[in-house]
Amino acid sequence: MTKKPIELYFADTPNGWKVSIMLEECKIPYKIIPVNIGKGDQFKPSFLKISPNNRIPAIIDPNGPGGKPISVFESGAILQYLGRKSGKFYPKNERERSNVDQWLFWQMGGLGPMAGQAHHFRMYAPQFTKEKLTYSKKRYTNEVNRLYGVMNKQLRKNDYLAGRYSIADMACWGWILPSKISTKIQLLESLIRNVDKIIIGGAMANTFLKATSNNIGSSLYEASCIDIAKGIMNSAKKENVKLVLPIDVKVSKKLGDYPSAKNKFLDEIEIDDMILDLGVESSRIIMDEISDANTVIWNGPLGAIEYKPFDQSTVAVAKELALRCKDKNSKVVVGGGDTIYGINIAGTYEDYTHVSTGGGAFLQWLEGKDLPAVEAILNKH
Repeated sequence: MTKKPIELYFADTPNGWKVSIMLEECKIPYKIIPVNIGKGDQFKPSFLKISPNNRIPAIIDPNGPGGKPISVFESGAILQYLGRKSGKFYPKNERERSNVDQWLFWQMGGLGPMAGQAHHFRMYAPQFTKEKLTYSKKRYTNEVNRLYGVMNKQLRKNDYLAGRYSIADMACWGWILPSKISTKIQLLESLIRNVDKIIIGGAMANTFLKATSNNIGSSLYEASCIDIAKGIMNSAKKENVKLVLPIDVKVSKKLGDYPSAKNKFLDEIEIDDMILDLGVESSRIIMDEISDANTVIWNGPLGAIEYKPFDQSTVAVAKELALRCKDKNSKVVVGGGDTIYGINIAGTYEDYTHVSTGGGAFLQWLEGKDLPAVEAILNKH
């Protein structure tokens, strides 16, 4: 008799990914039951019956203990359950299991909640308020940076958090994905076919600089995207699209307000320098590049804008684009939570052609993808 698959109540979030990773790794048959948290599916009585905290993920295992169905909610508890059920990625030895548990709960009680709050105040909240929310952003960003430091220290001496690949690593993976080139590849490739210039700044620029064999010190970059960055640069060259990268940057040995920031050209960067903003000359180049632009689409700040003086290039560009809208009648569209935070710092929120609070939908639209809500409206007419 064929056993029924596990039912995974799922939404496309870091917590949802944890369990799907485990099920895939263990090759346990499962089927996904989508939970549309945007529509409030998590509050339906049928879902609350298996997840009284109205949070995803949750599972129903028809083949639970004693052959009877069991439901489990909370992602950490689900990972432990699946580890015991499969005998994989969750040690039976008490010492080893305790090591996995402590890193699992480190994620459950620290990394996940803090990263979630940082994302809320950096990306989501700015769409609904013009307040700068400076304290909230700094508090949670600083704590996430501290937690990243804890993880980095552990991974310097181990390939995995608990020594061997385990449910602790699966739990953390979704929460440490940075604002990646890989999430914007299709956007960049689409833009190459439709624009005259692409200006790359912020954290994304580090990977492009690394791809061109520039020294970036201790700055974060995405090693897995080096070849992709090279491909984008080659495509831009073929399409005769000017791709602008920084030639100088502001660096510091640590992240924080008013540290000993220095402006350096790329060949002056030291091994322990972190790139945290564009340099003076790079900012001037951007001003020149946008001086004759009729239309500008801006997504993403140019530096670590929560910390002075690393907001300077973002503020300067925000003010220049606002002036172009006013005096030159240029069309400027701004999108993304962090970008909105930046234009709030500059005091220019009201000065653009359009400010998009659509978040990911804004990027999807730029990629040329269909937006279901827009399609539904259009189909009615």
